[in-house]
Amino acid sequence: MQEKPLVFVNIYAPNKTSKQCTFFQKIQTKLDSLNIESDCDIIIGGDFNVILDPEFVALGGQPKLKEPVKIIEQICLSSDLDIWRVRNPNERCFSRQQKNPVIQR
Repeated sequence: MQEKPLVFVNIYAPNKTSKQCTFFQKIQTKLDSLNIESDCDIIIGGDFNVILDPEFVALGGQPKLKEPVKIIEQICLSSDLDIWRVRNPNERCFSRQQKNPVIQR
């Protein structure tokens, strides 16, 4: 059995929305320019500093849907990426928690 090649991408996105758009556009451009075989799996991880679905993955505070989400969704579609949310559509899991005031993301 032949194993599939893997490409791992680890990112740490900026916090500011204006910089995030440029950052994710550069990620898209870089992924597009890679000479990746069609049978290769791409795994992207890290800290995107963006909430993809404020209604579902945020608790407390005033979460907003940011403009970079559109770019991230396009990266997922164009690179045929499967995100955790697709496999766990009803799971609530937070990677950041603050106790006072209660804010979870």
